[in-house]
Amino acid sequence: MEQHSDIWPEVSSQSALRLVEASPEYTPALEMLYYKWTNPLGAAAGGYLLLGTEADRTKKPWHEWIHNLSDRFPWLPDGAIQEAWLWLRQGSSAENLDRAYRALKIAYSRGLPYFSLGFQWMVDGLTLVGERNEEATELLRLVQRAAWRVNTSQPFTSIALARPFKSQGNPFKRELASGRGNAVKPAELAFAR
Repeated sequence: MEQHSDIWPEVSSQSALRLVEASPEYTPALEMLYYKWTNPLGAAAGGYLLLGTEADRTKKPWHEWIHNLSDRFPWLPDGAIQEAWLWLRQGSSAENLDRAYRALKIAYSRGLPYFSLGFQWMVDGLTLVGERNEEATELLRLVQRAAWRVNTSQPFTSIALARPFKSQGNPFKRELASGRGNAVKPAELAFAR
């Protein structure tokens, strides 16, 4: 048995996917989440879809995959945002709110979410947690500064980097040449640390 111990997680994991595929709740989003090592951004998209359409609060086998997405991809804020929502959906106990806040704080430390929906979920989550947590209220203020500039009609985070120009012709070229460009500085846009 020890000779093949390195393949056991793969065998066990494949068995888990087969069990999930056989369930009536199976969707392509579930498969996207499962294959997170192949496509972490696809997994995050699948996670948003699964969590966003979940009808009840009962624990499901794929919830652990959300925790794995958060833990195993430290560059991906969206996994931590989804983990926070798992905690929030389990109720408003002090422990769940604390776990949700820690996950949102981790997401914040990782940078801007890849998906625009991540901004909305961060704002909503911090709003819920902030009712009992002063630090979360301050973090919410910082996240909202960036969230206001997110184009929520796009699936991936797209942020308006400049204010509208008021001059005629090619305003970008003219205002930059004059040194009076009114573009927003990246520091104003990114999460302040």
